[in-house]
Amino acid sequence: MAIKDKISEIIARRKGYGQWEGQGRVAFVEKKIQFYRDLLSTLENYASKRDSILREINQKQGDFYLLTAEVPDFSDALENASPEKAFKAVRDYLRELESLKKRFDRDTINISVIGRAGQGKSRLLQSISGVENDVIPADSGGDCTGAKSIICNDSGETRAIVRFFTESELISNVQEYLSRLDSDFSLGTISQIQSLPIDAIFEKVKDNKQESYYERLCSYVKHYNEYIGYLGGEKTVSKNEIREYVAQYLQDGTKVYKYLAVKEVEILTPFVNSDAGKIMLVDTIGLGDTSIGLREKMIDTLINDSDAAILLRRPDPERDNIREEDNELYDGINEKMVGRDLSLWLFYVLNTYGKNQKTSNQLFESLNRKKGKTLQVAFIKQLDCADKAVVDKELIEPLLATISENLNDIDDSLIKLANKKAGLAFDEIIALNNILSSIMSESLKSSPAASGLFKQLYKSELQLLPALRELNIEYKERNKVDQDLEGAILSVLKNISKHIPSEEEIVIRLKKGDASSRVDTVFNRVCDNLRAHIRNDFDHVCFSTIKEMQDKIKKRIIRVLQTEGLLSKIPLKVSVDDGEEVWLEALITERMNQYESIQSALNEILNYHLHIEGLLQFKVHCALDILEEHSLEEAPEGKRIKLEQAKIDSLTTQEIASVIHQTLLECTYTFAQDLRKSIQELLIIPNNSFNSLIRKLREVLGYDEDSEDMLEVFYHDYAQIIWKDKFDEVKAHDRNVQQLKSITSCFENHLNKQDYLF
Repeated sequence: MAIKDKISEIIARRKGYGQWEGQGRVAFVEKKIQFYRDLLSTLENYASKRDSILREINQKQGDFYLLTAEVPDFSDALENASPEKAFKAVRDYLRELESLKKRFDRDTINISVIGRAGQGKSRLLQSISGVENDVIPADSGGDCTGAKSIICNDSGETRAIVRFFTESELISNVQEYLSRLDSDFSLGTISQIQSLPIDAIFEKVKDNKQESYYERLCSYVKHYNEYIGYLGGEKTVSKNEIREYVAQYLQDGTKVYKYLAVKEVEILTPFVNSDAGKIMLVDTIGLGDTSIGLREKMIDTLINDSDAAILLRRPDPERDNIREEDNELYDGINEKMVGRDLSLWLFYVLNTYGKNQKTSNQLFESLNRKKGKTLQVAFIKQLDCADKAVVDKELIEPLLATISENLNDIDDSLIKLANKKAGLAFDEIIALNNILSSIMSESLKSSPAASGLFKQLYKSELQLLPALRELNIEYKERNKVDQDLEGAILSVLKNISKHIPSEEEIVIRLKKGDASSRVDTVFNRVCDNLRAHIRNDFDHVCFSTIKEMQDKIKKRIIRVLQTEGLLSKIPLKVSVDDGEEVWLEALITERMNQYESIQSALNEILNYHLHIEGLLQFKVHCALDILEEHSLEEAPEGKRIKLEQAKIDSLTTQEIASVIHQTLLECTYTFAQDLRKSIQELLIIPNNSFNSLIRKLREVLGYDEDSEDMLEVFYHDYAQIIWKDKFDEVKAHDRNVQQLKSITSCFENHLNKQDYLF
């Protein structure tokens, strides 16, 4: 598939065209945007109700003021239930979603060119796009680019769409320079710019940086009439007019100032590479220009407008290597691009020509030593940015190929990054809902009907202890062998023979003709290897099978807590789909801090470990004595066939190999028999351990008086969540509670974490 076709496929997947119709990334983002807008509306509705209630309480009138007599802490609790953090999290994430939608809804793949001023960015853009100095200024002798430009691969005549600042945006730009120059002057209207007291401002200039800002401010003041007529809107200009809007001076050296009014220039032109497809190049003003906030603007371009970036560096022909500003630039990008793998989309290019070839080679070697360590980039290239053929072949073709391979992974990583931020919004809604649930719970304590209902439900519908008892009975038999553990051990014993070398392999060892081919040496080496294999197999039992067993019993207990214990109905920052142990840990940390004995009992379940690995390894070690190193003649009685050296000497190599092979078979058979006898007590440990684990939890929750009372308090506190439908019926008949429900139930439809995520 041609590169342009791959790029078109990526755009189709983003926008939902062709085979991706109805499944495009844009559609998914729009769905989430609608969810968060609805959530924002819910927050606004809640905030309005809350303000109204607090106002009523402060004025000491109305039903909610009367409610404070029954629930003294109601007012303080409602004060603490501020929606501000939730508002911020939701609004921040909505901005993130809008940014994603803008990215995925683009008709192009955007590549930014970044670097310090004077590195050859404009020359590189000329080589890629095919336009010359009359369109993109690339002259030597100073900063020549005045405005941000984007260059699109497009058919037809070269042309540009110039977009201008609004009056308020330009006022803001100039005001920033005044601020950097420590001026107290505050602009109210656009016309005040031409009257700024620049002589008085100059008197306060303290250093070179401020002097550079002053020079730019003077451009705004002295050349006011040259740019002021262009503010607002946009216009399309021909190829011959483009430079007037992007450059600081024309080709003949004449200074121009229209760029001061220009927000960006979009240049449309056919690229040199016909396979470039729907590509857009984003030129940034070089770092080091006198414009304010260039680094921040560059980072913003990378975050919001770029699918890939070329970091350009032109080595000095006299003396050069990695400089402090190189590290600062890269580190600044890396710091701001958290969660984005720079090795997928950042391309480092050294602008190399005849005079700087030597220093470029040195810099290239230094950068490659850092690559993959402190420098994450897709590739590092040396090339002459003024050579169109070289740029096309050595940079654009491999760059586009890399982008076409990596862009879906990049998009996926952006969605994962967005999901992390979505979690923050969910956390704030859960925290807010928890406070509101507590308010309702406290109000219900004053309701006799609700109190009576709880006692009835707690006794009749909560099946936690009976369910734990039934689970406990499964492991009551003390001498019951654990089938999983026994099966895993028997499987190892059954397959031991596969580790014994064949007679042919033993013959090869015996015929090597050096010290290692002695019969005793060969036999002991084979025994060593066999012991190592057996230990490895049993290590797998220890660290896989036994772990699976302990995880299995924990999951069974946790499922009882979730179902018969009804605890899955309590909203947490995770869902039951995230896994039993993840769910239990969240329950303990989020909901159990006030219920210490229950928290402690549940922590024992979470941290449970079946401690039999060491015992099993010891049993294996003892049984492996039969394969410990010693000569054939010294073999323990009854443990190994004894052969006199004289008899060995009289055998052929093939016969000796046969004896060794047969001896190993008999040894492993004896090992298996010994181990099976010695592990019988070990096989009943899991069943008894599981029994003790469940029994202890039952006894803590059901028979320890303090914990038993605490468990009832816990369920009472969360009764309105666990038995929501039943309590809603009671609330309907209680006027105060019914009114309170209008505010405390605001977020009941927004407690599913999956709704927040992609």
